Amino acid sequence: LPSNASTDELISIKPMQTFFDRLNQRLRSLKPRRNTSPTIAIVGGGVASIEVALCLSDWLERRQHKTELTIFTDREEAAADLGWIGRKRLHKLLLGRGVKMRTCQRVLNVTDGIIETEDATRHAADVVIWMTQASPPPLIATLGLPQDKRGFVATKPTLQSTGDERIFAAGDCGTIIPMPTAKAGVYAVRQTPVLTHNIAAVLSGRPTVTFKPQKRFLKLINTGDGKAMLVYEPIAIHARWCRYLKQHIDTRFMRQFGAAVGKESSTNVIS
Repeated sequence: LPSNASTDELISIKPMQTFFDRLNQRLRSLKPRRNTSPTIAIVGGGVASIEVALCLSDWLERRQHKTELTIFTDREEAAADLGWIGRKRLHKLLLGRGVKMRTCQRVLNVTDGIIETEDATRHAADVVIWMTQASPPPLIATLGLPQDKRGFVATKPTLQSTGDERIFAAGDCGTIIPMPTAKAGVYAVRQTPVLTHNIAAVLSGRPTVTFKPQKRFLKLINTGDGKAMLVYEPIAIHARWCRYLKQHIDTRFMRQFGAAVGKESSTNVIS
C-alpha cells in the first residue's frame, strides 16, 4: 500500500467475519450525491480480486445498493495466471455483473476519494479494497537473512534459509530460489509436511527432504451466485456443485487447522 495513502476510503478484507459490516457502515456514511452512485475500487487483478468482485456485486445487488464496482490491475488482463479458458469465462461473468475493468493501470496513491494511477489519471473512489500481490512483512528486513528481489526470505528447496540452515521460512514469507512459485495458499499447505519433517530432522541430525511444488492445481472460485467456477486447465466449469465442493474442501481444511491450534512447537518458524 502506498505510504501516503488515505485510510478513510480503505476497507481491509480481513478479518472476513466483519468485512461486510465494515463495508456497509462505510457506504451508509457516504453523503448522497445527485445523479452519481458510490464507487468501489478493487486494486489488484488476481483471482482473489475477481472472486471478491463477483461476491461483492451479488451482495450489493441483494441489498439494492446502487454502486459502481471497478477492478484496477497493472497487467494487461485480470487473472493473467489462469489459462485462457478460465480467464475468458471469468471475464464474461464480470461483464455480466456490470463490473468494470481498468487494465494496465498501476495505482500509485489513494487520497481524499481519488485513485491516482501511473499514467497520471485520477479516478473517483468512495471505497478502496486493496488486493495486490503479497508483500513481505517488515520483520524480514531486520533479520539480516538473504532475500529474493521482492524482499522475501530466500530459501533452499528444504525451506531452510540460504544464509542459515537453522532458520526455516514457509508460506508467503519465503521464496524457494531454484523454483519460485506464486504466493498461493495451496503451496503453503503442501509445504507443511516437509517443514515438519525437516525441523525434526535438523534437531535430530537426520537427512532433510525437499519440497517439490506441483505445476498445476485445482482452483475453485466462488462467484457469489450460489455457484463456483472450477478451473483445472484446460477445464473450466461453472456450476452449483462446484460451490458445494469448494465448501466441503474449505470446511475440511479449517477443521484440520483448528485441531492443530494449541499444539506447542520447540522451534521458531517464520510463516
